[in-house]
Amino acid sequence: MTARDRDDDRKALLERLRQDLETGWTPVRYESADGLALGGRDYRPAQGTADDDALPLLCLPGLTRNSKDFHVLARALSARDAGARRVVTLDLRGRGVSASDADARNYAPPVEAEDVIKGLDSLGIERAVILGTSRGGLVGTLIALGHPARVAGLILNDVGPVIETAGLKRISDYIVSPWVPSTWEAAAAGQKRQLEAFFPDFGDEDWMRFALQIYADVDGRPAFGFDPQLGATFADISFDKPQPDAWEFFDALAGVPLMALRGALSDILSAETVAEMAARRSDLRVVTVPRQGHAPVLWEDAVIAPIAAFLRECDAKAPDTAVPPAP
Repeated sequence: MTARDRDDDRKALLERLRQDLETGWTPVRYESADGLALGGRDYRPAQGTADDDALPLLCLPGLTRNSKDFHVLARALSARDAGARRVVTLDLRGRGVSASDADARNYAPPVEAEDVIKGLDSLGIERAVILGTSRGGLVGTLIALGHPARVAGLILNDVGPVIETAGLKRISDYIVSPWVPSTWEAAAAGQKRQLEAFFPDFGDEDWMRFALQIYADVDGRPAFGFDPQLGATFADISFDKPQPDAWEFFDALAGVPLMALRGALSDILSAETVAEMAARRSDLRVVTVPRQGHAPVLWEDAVIAPIAAFLRECDAKAPDTAVPPAP
């Protein structure tokens, strides 16, 4: 194969993945209580394929990530020939298509939780299962505790009551000194250099998909997918000691159907923390994703299948089983 052939193949791959990311959804647009324009993606089943009893799935991304992260999962769940369900993926303020906030203090889970409630209201969704990756899992937890009637189940993707300091420091270093490459090929190569130890089985196509999810696409080139002011959220964190735990919040979820996903190579959520979560919640569904770190990408059938099974369990539970508000 000549160099020109390889270049043509790379261009064809980029265009195929870019087109795939733009397929199967409609834009979500709404406004926060303080007037920020927020958005996301709405994946609706085709007519005649939806399960009338299927709850919507609401997906919330990690700290610097966006609604594109869930595209493969959302397409898999919403595009089935039968038993399909609606999936909504939202961009938190300052990420993806959502407007940035001039006041970095508003990049906080309680504010983001109320933004999400506004989003659900705008979409007419009274009750949903929430899947939250990392920061999104913290936001989902606050929603489950503060608005229990809205949450039929909670899936925590690589986040729990104890966050490992080493992983948090790694994320902080990336946010404080973010790098935006000039080409998509450089973006994929850069992600591979940074994260190959956490995703050792990724091939060239995986890294390109990863890059397209992380960065915004502006005039065909990668651009920031988040507000750099998010780095200010780490200003008061001390990385020379363990982080405060949140077992009190986890225990308060006792009445909420709960699932935990963990990357086997994660430096954010330890196996010991997941074991303690399972000890405190005998009904906790735990899935460990082999040879992936923080956070599992949710692309594989081996991960999508147990998520789908958990969602069906949530569908079957009566609405009146929701946890009462925390005292």
